[in-house]
Amino acid sequence: MSSTNTERKRRPNSWLVTLPLLAVSLTFVFWYFGPRQADLRQLQSELELKEVSLAYSTLPAQIRSAQQVLIETGDFVQAWRSNSATPLADVFSEISQIIADSGSKATSFDPEPAVEWEFLRRVPLTVAFEGSFQQVFDVLLKLEQMPQPMWILSLHFEKARQRGNESIVACELKLAIFTGKTNSND
Repeated sequence: MSSTNTERKRRPNSWLVTLPLLAVSLTFVFWYFGPRQADLRQLQSELELKEVSLAYSTLPAQIRSAQQVLIETGDFVQAWRSNSATPLADVFSEISQIIADSGSKATSFDPEPAVEWEFLRRVPLTVAFEGSFQQVFDVLLKLEQMPQPMWILSLHFEKARQRGNESIVACELKLAIFTGKTNSND
């Protein structure tokens, strides 16, 4: 028994440690954490308000912009499909008709083999014609106004001869005509 009494005497009283710890904790809560908690709640509500206003101010504009781009892309694809669906024979016929309607004379009309790509193909075409400068200009203007997608790869003018007081201009034009791959119109 004497050994238990000596152990009790040596062991410090647990209330001597607990009470100061409790006092420090309560002091922290009432003097530091409590007033700061109100500030934290106010800052958090301001942050939420700013996040909501930011989300509502930029998100709808981004959605409208993306929708507009989607509409424009759809319109472009639809126009491409309708213009590239024209059979090549019709495009060649229209080019010949433009040359004839201008009063020019076609001297060469040479389509080349098509170059196949994944979704479309390019058909090279070399056209040579001659006429007055105004006639050649009219042909080029009407070719540019055609709905069929095409590029002018090269354009070469040369004075061919004199007809009365009018100079005859020879024009050689290399075109790339684009069509969709689903066209079977060689």
